[in-house]
Amino acid sequence: MSTTTLVFDVLGTLLDEDAGRLAAAREVVGDGAEGFVARWEELSQEATRAMREGRRPYAVAETVSAEAVLAVAAERGERLTEAEVDRLAGAGRHLEPFPEVVDTLDRLAGSYALVALTNAGTAQAHAMSRSAGLRWTTLVSGETVGAYKPDARMYEHVVRTLQLDVGECVFVAAHPWDLDAAARHGFRTAYVDRSHSTAAEMAAFARRFDHVAGDLAALATLLP
Repeated sequence: MSTTTLVFDVLGTLLDEDAGRLAAAREVVGDGAEGFVARWEELSQEATRAMREGRRPYAVAETVSAEAVLAVAAERGERLTEAEVDRLAGAGRHLEPFPEVVDTLDRLAGSYALVALTNAGTAQAHAMSRSAGLRWTTLVSGETVGAYKPDARMYEHVVRTLQLDVGECVFVAAHPWDLDAAARHGFRTAYVDRSHSTAAEMAAFARRFDHVAGDLAALATLLP
């Protein structure tokens, strides 16, 4: 087995969070689901930024989502039942993996330690990994740290508690901001494109990160 450890972002990198949220919103609110999700994501990001900046205490992602969907409904003059809020806030527990992910993780598990580092709370992280069939050596939730990436504590925690040699770790994500933060902590970086980037954008990412690939299967052929 390789001495390299692969540390993965999960939401948006391995699991299609955008599609899962949109499907839940279409089920609950119907027309205008796209706008509902856009505002939901905006409010969720504002909340997590407030936590990183110390302007509010930590809350797990599903709590943040519930607050956001209630706020969006109120802005739209709509009332959601408790079951509807639960359906939306809990959408992250049953997300579809991107098509190549499960088979590629299974292959990588024969050669690498696979670590998930996710902003999802512990219960959500367990449920979504089980639902999608994701194979991990171990999983670290933001709830364990009381923080959200790109908070430095997330990257420091996974290195310290797992006693990793960060020079032997590759951080895998579809989010440039996540990879930049990991690189500041000594990780090598691997960008998985989920944004349908142009050739020029991919060339820029290749200068910015150690590995760049169109999907996880392609990335697997580049890893040490």
